[in-house]
Amino acid sequence: MPVVNPFPVRRGTVALAAGQAVLHAFGGVTEAGPREWPEWALALKAQRLAGEAGVGDTAERILGPLGGDGFKRFFKALTGRDCGCSVRREGLNREFGY
Repeated sequence: MPVVNPFPVRRGTVALAAGQAVLHAFGGVTEAGPREWPEWALALKAQRLAGEAGVGDTAERILGPLGGDGFKRFFKALTGRDCGCSVRREGLNREFGY
């Protein structure tokens, strides 16, 4: 049975996983310093809970039940490598920290 991505997002001709789409939406995490927050980051900030360091933690909490460990296993089976969720979470927390 073929592995089917339950979270496809199209960007051009490349299907990206949900977390990658978020990363691509703001062009990656940079060390360039503060900048204006995009609407999607402000929407996540509005949902923050005490103890969350930034947008990455909030996104993980909200999106985790939709993908979580199941998505990580799917991605590993499909690509043979780690999904990079923790790297994206840390990058989002650096870029859009509370």
